Amino acid sequence: MNSRLAVGGELAIIVYILTVTQANLMMKQNPTQNSKATDSLLLRKLEWQCRRGMLELDVILGPFLARDFSSLDADQQTAFVQLLEHPDPDLYTWIMGYGDCPHEQLYPILKSIQLKMSL
Repeated sequence: MNSRLAVGGELAIIVYILTVTQANLMMKQNPTQNSKATDSLLLRKLEWQCRRGMLELDVILGPFLARDFSSLDADQQTAFVQLLEHPDPDLYTWIMGYGDCPHEQLYPILKSIQLKMSL
């Protein structure tokens, strides 16, 4: 492997890790802060988190984030971020309504996704 390519790839990974780390720190301080820079970092992080291992979730979560996330209230935005922390099989089961989510705080965001994505 060309050493320049290896260094370039490693640099891209480091930049990505720093960006995600910065977004994580900002989210911990205030997940719904209205700063444009913070919003941009948060949205980029969430875009990556919406890219799942299941295509079915990709076509639901990505468009929901792009179209509807900004119109959610602070509690629903926080619930969406929490929802993305769960494994793909659980998310798919809950979003499609094939099973019940054991986390009551996620009910409103799940219903919102189902309604807005016509599921």
